[in-house]
Amino acid sequence: LKYTPEHMHCLACFYGPITPPNTGFVAFQNLTDAQSSFRVSATGTVLQLDHSVHIVKKLKLTGVPIKIFKNTAFVKDMFTSSLEVSKF
Repeated sequence: LKYTPEHMHCLACFYGPITPPNTGFVAFQNLTDAQSSFRVSATGTVLQLDHSVHIVKKLKLTGVPIKIFKNTAFVKDMFTSSLEVSKF
């Protein structure tokens, strides 16, 4: 949502309870007891319901960029073994 131009549509997937299509939703940035105010991050409607999506693993890769091109880059030390490379 950060890089979506203002007043333009974007498509997002969310993990939550089963919700029928055309149901409205609102997303808040932070709701805690310590904070007296909140910020509305997104509003929209549910387009379709899809049970086929399964989140298996969340992966965060870190490394050192060696060569940076326009659309690609070579990253050093992103994997520690050849097994990790083959799994990715």
